[in-house]
Amino acid sequence: NAALLPVTLPDGGYFMLADMRALHGGSASDVRGDEQHAFDWRFCEHLCRHHLVCAIPPSAFYSAERRDAVPHLARFAFCKSDAMIDLGAQRLADAAAAAAASP
Repeated sequence: NAALLPVTLPDGGYFMLADMRALHGGSASDVRGDEQHAFDWRFCEHLCRHHLVCAIPPSAFYSAERRDAVPHLARFAFCKSDAMIDLGAQRLADAAAAAAASP
């Protein structure tokens, strides 16, 4: 739960949805990208490029009409080693701290 508020705790599987708002403070000012993509897609790309943590945007599973239904969520895979999960959690915590410190 480093920096993210889980919104689902699955009974099984390898994915969970998490609330990303702590990572960008509700602001999209530093999230760039093609506006044709939903915010969650652009933010997941931002996480990968700038914080070296990859997430799957839920909008990838929605129709074009509904792609903005869950802009604050990201899908994370946890079928990784404990060391990799710990590293990703630290990187997300660092990203949240940086978001909280920025104006």
